[in-house]
Formats: sequence, C-alpha cells, structure tokens
Amino acid sequence: MRKILSVAFLLSLLVLCVFGAGCVVSETTVTEVSTVNLTEWYLSAPVQYVEVNNVTIGYREFGTENTDPLLMIVGYRMTMDEWDPCFISELAQNYHVYVYDHRAMGYSSNDPSTPYTMNQLTDDAAALVKTFGYERMYVFGHSMGSTIGLEFAVMHPDAIIRLVLASVTPSPHEPYCKSLMSVVESSIADPATEQGIYYESVAIKESVPVTDQLGNVTLDVLIIVGTEDDVTPVEGCFVVAEKIPGASLIQFKGCTHGIFSEEPYEMADVMTGFYQNTVTAVPAS
Repeated sequence: MRKILSVAFLLSLLVLCVFGAGCVVSETTVTEVSTVNLTEWYLSAPVQYVEVNNVTIGYREFGTENTDPLLMIVGYRMTMDEWDPCFISELAQNYHVYVYDHRAMGYSSNDPSTPYTMNQLTDDAAALVKTFGYERMYVFGHSMGSTIGLEFAVMHPDAIIRLVLASVTPSPHEPYCKSLMSVVESSIADPATEQGIYYESVAIKESVPVTDQLGNVTLDVLIIVGTEDDVTPVEGCFVVAEKIPGASLIQFKGCTHGIFSEEPYEMADVMTGFYQNTVTAVPAS
C-alpha cells in the first residue's frame, strides 16, 4: 500500500532546528550567519577531485567525518554550485554531505569515447560511494537526480542505506512531463546550448525507464514532491510510489519544482527523520 504523509504530520514528530538567519556547521560549533555569508560559506568550500569511470569528478564535502555519509545527486541543467546553502548546512548538522557535478558539467570532465546515458550517470554515482571510502551511503536525488536515484536503487541497491527522491517521474516521456520535454528538445536543437547540458538533454530523451523493475526494490524509499510542480508533477510521483513496495510519499503544499530551495529547513528535517527512521508513516486514506 502506498503511504502518504503530510508535511504537518511529519514536522509534528521532528525536532526543528531552524535558524532564521542561516547556520554554518563546523566540527565543534554551529555559527549563525547571514544568508549572504552562508552562500559564501558554501561556495568557499574547496572543490576536490576524484577519478571514476575514466572521468574526473569535482565535488565538495560538508559536515564532519564522524557522521553518516549522504550523497546528493543534482538535477538537470544544474551544477553543485546551485544547491541551496541553507539546505546543505541543515543536512550537514547530521551528515557528512557530498555534493558533486555530473560528468561534463561544472568542475567534472567528460569521456567522449563513452556514451553519455542515464545508466552511465548512475554508474558514476555508485562508483563515487566506493571512491569516497564507503560501502553504502544515504542518497538524495532531485529531478534528473531522482531518476538516477531510481536506477541506482535497481542497479546498485547494496550501495544505498536509505533513499529520498524529490520531484521524480517514472518517465520523462509521460504526457504530464510536457514542460520538461519542451526544455529538453529546445536544448538539443539550440546550437548555443552548453555541451554538458546538451549531453544531459540527449540522455534524458533517450532514457529507458526502469518502472517495470521498481517492484523488486527492497530499499526504504521516500518520495517528496511540491503540489505545484509542473515539471515533474504529482501524478508521476504517485506512480513511482505505487511501484516501489512500501514507499512513502510526502507532498509539500504550494511548492514547485525547486522544492529544496523553497523549503530548505523543512526538507532537511523531513529527510533526517526518514533517514534516522524516527518518522512513522500513515496509510493513505
């Protein structure tokens, strides 16, 4: 049975630590700073590099080494610079957070001899878990990152502790994803499109959904969606939740596709509650 949780219900079970001005995590203290300084904190974190699958992947890390690891998979047309700093700083209070750029995007290189596919991006994510020194990590994916998360759960389930997917769709080719595919098609057709975005666009257009394999997923999975998301609408999230045994679904009322930047503190709290298994799901009515 699909489980649907309201944000209000979840937040009533969680202890909220919301700093109106933002916060920065160090090894010993949490320092309150302005939003501007929080952005500077995020972008000033050193970019590091690792080699996986014949490419160089640029990444940043936040939090402390003695906390559980969390891999953040960024969405379509985005780089790791575009994660919301408030969102990351909240997560870094409880996790060793890793953000990275997909191959050919941001600080990461590309291997032209290797087809740029969703499967390849999934293999990259799984390889990062091992390269960072872990057997398994908590995983969060947003938008295209959630599609990668679905394939991750199917192809490399042993590398995931628990999985949260925000703004997911079973397939970009569904009728309710017209706005997404419009951007994909225009990005492919426009000669001025940046190379990395072009590669991602082709990968999305040619992607083969794993919907039929989701029934075999045994991981604990939470799906989050904004009720006003017109890029990956609620309908698709329901389909995915119904396909994955025991999956739970949360709707953030009034939020759109950029849910992690619209409600960064609530998102982080809900994710932490799910990862730490402190939230009890309620059946859909």
